[in-house]
Amino acid sequence: MGSAASTTIQITDTDIDPTISITDGTITEANANSTLTISLSAPSGKVVDVSYSTIDNTTEAGDYTTTSGQVSLHRMNKQKQSILAF
Repeated sequence: MGSAASTTIQITDTDIDPTISITDGTITEANANSTLTISLSAPSGKVVDVSYSTIDNTTEAGDYTTTSGQVSLHRMNKQKQSILAF
């Protein structure tokens, strides 16, 4: 019997990272909340952490409750997650 042969194989990750999108939300004074959905364009084998926060645009912070946070998206969890804005 001869000696066992060994070799090294390198695997290159060529998967394209998914893009992140968030739905637009419109809140009127009569309807005081809105649900926004953060989504990945495709499943990911990696955890994708998304940080979010509200900013003043067409209103001021006194007219709504500011919010911020982080969601984690991945194939074992969800490809999308909703947040509630007030």
